[in-house]
This record gives sequence, C-alpha cells and structure tokens, in this order.
Amino acid sequence: MRAEPFSLGGMPALRWGRPSRQGILYLHGQGGSKAEAAFFAAAAADAGWQTVSVDLPGHGDRESEAAALVPWQVVPELRCALAELRGRWDRVGLFGSSLGAWFGLLAYPDAPLAGALFLSPAGDMEALICKMMGWAGVSEERLAREGRIPTTFGQTLSWEY
Repeated sequence: MRAEPFSLGGMPALRWGRPSRQGILYLHGQGGSKAEAAFFAAAAADAGWQTVSVDLPGHGDRESEAAALVPWQVVPELRCALAELRGRWDRVGLFGSSLGAWFGLLAYPDAPLAGALFLSPAGDMEALICKMMGWAGVSEERLAREGRIPTTFGQTLSWEY
C-alpha cells in the first residue's frame, strides 16, 4: 500500500488508502514512527477506512524534537489534528499503540469517536513511572529535588512529567 506524505496540524503525516468518508488516526508507540502503520492501514482499507498516521515528537521525521514528547506539547497537537481530520471524514476512529494509546486517552477523553483500538496501552502512566523509578533506584524525593534523572535503560525520569 502506498502512503502519501502530508502535514497534519504541522506534524509529519502519511495518508494511507483510498479516499473515504471514514478514517482512523494511527498513533505509534515509543520508538515507532508514522511508517509503522502500513500493516494496520491495509486491513483498515479492506474495511473501507482510510488511515492517517503521524510522527510524535522525538520519532520519525521529528527525531530532533525528543524533548517535546510530553503531554502538554503532544495533547494540543493531537487535538488540532483531530479537528482537521473531522473536516475530511464523517466518522473518525483512533488506533493507539502503547505510548500512542496513552496520548490518545489524554487528548480525546470526550471526543465522539467511531471507535478506539489500543494495542498494549500504558493505561496507568503513574504506575509505569513508579515502576521505572524502582528499576532506577530513584525515590520520589530525589526526583522532586533533581527534576530530571537519566536512567541506564534509556528513559529520563521527569518530576514535571
């Protein structure tokens, strides 16, 4: 399936499949990109749905924006993207993988979606962060004091986050 690059609310995006009046916004997970939507988009197209996938900050064509992968940056972007897609489609659905599912839940708590599919979602981000703090041997007090603490497993713990 061929993907057509475009910009959605300033985010690099790919449009997959034939034009349709119903579409799905695909949000990738940590380490992913908009290009990973190919397999999903092919199945959605068979059911008559067009798919649009975007690169979240720090991923794909936005690799240099890693610091912007925070809810207060991503949520407004995703709300803008959904508003633009509503102008193109009569029915809008959401597919979120892991971190993409979490951002989708934050961005669209009351959005009238045709449906939402989540793959291994991080449904309780606070529990996940506490677990990562345990892996890194970081107390809540230390994180509050230092603000940001890099870990040996590649994630930076953030008090603000």
